[in-house]
Amino acid sequence: MGQITRASQAVHPVQAIKDGDVGGLIQGLAGQLSAALPQHLRSERFNRICMTTLRTNPKLMSCTPASLLGALMETAQLGLEPGVGQMIHLIPYGREVTVIVGYQGYIELARRAGIQIHPPRVVYEGDEFDVDWGADNPITHKPRFQSDDDKDMLFVWVKATGPDGAVWHEVMSRKQIDSVRSKVRGRGGPWQDHLVEMARKTVVRRIAKYLWKSSEIARAEAVDGVAITGFSPEGFAQLVEDTSVVEEPEAVEAKPKRRRKKASDIDDTEREAIMALEREEAREAGLKL
Repeated sequence: MGQITRASQAVHPVQAIKDGDVGGLIQGLAGQLSAALPQHLRSERFNRICMTTLRTNPKLMSCTPASLLGALMETAQLGLEPGVGQMIHLIPYGREVTVIVGYQGYIELARRAGIQIHPPRVVYEGDEFDVDWGADNPITHKPRFQSDDDKDMLFVWVKATGPDGAVWHEVMSRKQIDSVRSKVRGRGGPWQDHLVEMARKTVVRRIAKYLWKSSEIARAEAVDGVAITGFSPEGFAQLVEDTSVVEEPEAVEAKPKRRRKKASDIDDTEREAIMALEREEAREAGLKL
């Protein structure tokens, strides 16, 4: 009887965020998270991991309810466990949550699509490294293990194998990596603290442009590195504002992309209309803002 009473008095997710109640938030959102998860993931485990993530980084609970709820739902839709194996991260950016997909997350999403992305490798000063695109095995890399210092990184490369035996390779030079890094807004962050890991992620994202796209990979690319400012009744993130440049130079496809509307482009009248729309959509999804 006590369990039934507790369930009937479950805290509303939005109120739980305002109260800083991590357990109440996950309990109130459990049904939607479970419905959004892929079948291979257990909801109990995912919920526990989300609780650990929120308790480890309490600043997330200071973000807007729409942003935090949207980020949690987006993570569930992708089926990537936050913080586990560095697959996906939820980072507070002001009052909004930024979703960061790690290169291990892209490798996992590709695996579900039947594609194996092999671990990306870093070439350091002193390594033997050669690329011959005309050869069957175009990359030769013999590490000398003379250095693993960030400043000695020269290249990063990755290989992918498809279910039909197709093989892809991608190589990026230090100059190309630094070019991507230079376009990131702001200073510090993972590019300063984890340069090699970000270089690995960049080359994985680059090779993903060649691969067959699953809906999950396409969605990961869409939300990676952006701040979530709202969500749809289906749980997908919407109204995002770029927090970093994640497009690599020399993209394979040169198709024009629709420019996302940023906060600076929205006047007060339109912002009020958007907030009203978000409240209406949240009510339809069972979440009152």
